[in-house]
Amino acid sequence: MKFCKTCGFGMGEELAVCTNCNSVMDKENTLSDDKLKTLSNNIKIESIIWLVIGICQCMCIISPLTVIVGVLNIISAVRGFKWSKNVFHYRVGLVDFYKPFVSPIITLLYNLIFGAVVGVAGSIYYFVAIRGFVMKNEDYFNTLK
Repeated sequence: MKFCKTCGFGMGEELAVCTNCNSVMDKENTLSDDKLKTLSNNIKIESIIWLVIGICQCMCIISPLTVIVGVLNIISAVRGFKWSKNVFHYRVGLVDFYKPFVSPIITLLYNLIFGAVVGVAGSIYYFVAIRGFVMKNEDYFNTLK
């Protein structure tokens, strides 16, 4: 898929004119979706990490709170798998979505306190591979519409 650089609309590779704004689609007027693919893949990897962590937390019953945190991590993994497929369709606002620290910090803290130290791995991956990637490519993601 390629995206119009003028309006950010996504379309097939074979189109020569943007179906949204009628701009001519040449090499200089298109955006690659490589960064969206990378983001999607990073989200899938994070989801796998959270799934494994959640299953381990549910199996190693340290306390009832550990099981609850494990279930929350499994739910987070399922939501992540769904989001990794939708990132191509809901591209607007990705920077605003990933910029805040509050939610990931809360996830880090409840995994650290109640879910055993293993839960920290998912949070670290999120900060480096997902949030860090989006912030590093902020200009690119802000051009998507």
